[in-house]
Amino acid sequence: MKKSVLLFVFAVCLPFLANSQTCSSCNSTGWPSSLSVGQSRTFSVPPLTGSTIVWVVTGNLSIINGQGTTTATINATSAGTGSVFVTRFKAGHSACADFRMYNIAGAPPAPTNLDIIIEPCETVLVRVNPLVPGATGFNFFVDGVLKQSGTFNDYYISLIVPDIQPGVHTACVSAFNSSGTSSQYCETFQVTCVGGAGNQSIVPEQEYYPIPANNYLTVSETTKVVEFIRTDTGQSISLTPLNGEIDLSMLKNGDYRVIFKDVNGATKIGRVIIIK
Repeated sequence: MKKSVLLFVFAVCLPFLANSQTCSSCNSTGWPSSLSVGQSRTFSVPPLTGSTIVWVVTGNLSIINGQGTTTATINATSAGTGSVFVTRFKAGHSACADFRMYNIAGAPPAPTNLDIIIEPCETVLVRVNPLVPGATGFNFFVDGVLKQSGTFNDYYISLIVPDIQPGVHTACVSAFNSSGTSSQYCETFQVTCVGGAGNQSIVPEQEYYPIPANNYLTVSETTKVVEFIRTDTGQSISLTPLNGEIDLSMLKNGDYRVIFKDVNGATKIGRVIIIK
């Protein structure tokens, strides 16, 4: 693409070079520094009475109007790359040319699939797979309610009571970047029980903190052991608190389903996000 434009520049400037004239910049100013999908922007070249002006675009750009004039309107048709080239020449004058390449920003495409992993009576994992090129983050909705909006690394959500209840649900996700948000992709799923129904109660978040956690997690003094289960891989590890604190140095960043076991043998469940 770039090579063909440069060959065109050379072909235009060659007759003038043969006459010992210089094909230099036209000193155009005001060209936009960036382009986004759907934008129409104005490009101008300084006038020269009686000159011939030719505009050339490549890639994901198109000329709306202005070919042969000092001002052209150029549209970014889709995300990707493109270039704008203009040359101005007149007999007896030095030819000039200006050229610029663009990375055309645009909203990413919509996700095409969701992995919905249901651990019976425990956790529902909703995961974008495959990931979306060009996305910097995802918005997750369950039954029309926004449950999570996060960076590209947050490509899944983990649902337990009260985030999810037994029944039929619809999970939707959209991808976004600095240029916009894609349309939603949705799937329907059904759960029969979730969150340790009947046997495990939910630990109030004020009983373990901070959330998100980093190096330590403070828990109730009656807690004997805490089991951390990664929601994306299912890997688990049990840690024992010391003076009401759990050292999290052995755990990587991520989303964990947590089972608290107290000195009386009772268990409760919770959720911890670790960010170090």
